[in-house]
Amino acid sequence: MKRFQIFCDFDGTLAENDVGQQFFLTFSDPAVSEAAVRAWMRGEISSAEMYRRELAVTRARPEQIRQFALHQRLSPGAETFIRRCQQAGDEVFIVSDGFAVYIRAILEKFGLQTLPLFANDLEFNPAGALQPVFPYLEHSCGRCANCKGYHVRRLRKSGWLQVYIGDGYSDRCAVSEVDIVFAKRDLAKYCDEKGIAYHAFENFEDVQNILEKIRRTG
Repeated sequence: MKRFQIFCDFDGTLAENDVGQQFFLTFSDPAVSEAAVRAWMRGEISSAEMYRRELAVTRARPEQIRQFALHQRLSPGAETFIRRCQQAGDEVFIVSDGFAVYIRAILEKFGLQTLPLFANDLEFNPAGALQPVFPYLEHSCGRCANCKGYHVRRLRKSGWLQVYIGDGYSDRCAVSEVDIVFAKRDLAKYCDEKGIAYHAFENFEDVQNILEKIRRTG
């Protein structure tokens, strides 16, 4: 029976909302944040530079971020999907160009804190100012602070099918590396433009059903 290595984006994919966007709307200057995001989407700056600009006007303490995170929800069916994959012997990795500080808190809320997570992070100072931490920047594609394609390549196992699930701009580098792609929103548009085959999905029950069919029939 086939076994999968599943790489899942967080913001807007595993999480119901774009938590990173909500984070900056809550704790930063929305105008500065919007301008930085637009510059990144136009390809004028990297996401690392986008985050540096946003964080320069962001103020939050760890407990404030934790409380913010605890109000976030996972996408419909996400928790059940992950547990079924684990029971089947698949590997599930969370890959994000967002920040581990809020992702960990949300995963813990749903009892998923043991999932491997590869993301950027934040450092705090006593005044509430934040500094970005980019553990994987040296492996970056140049567009993202945390290149998801790098993690797909370094974790690849012979004989396993690699699956990517995502929705946005930071997922682009990964989809050309894997065997099976699940895409929606901006990622689906990108796959259409580049002729990359993918499965459209609305929720994780859709993903589960398709993977089970592939597992059984190839």
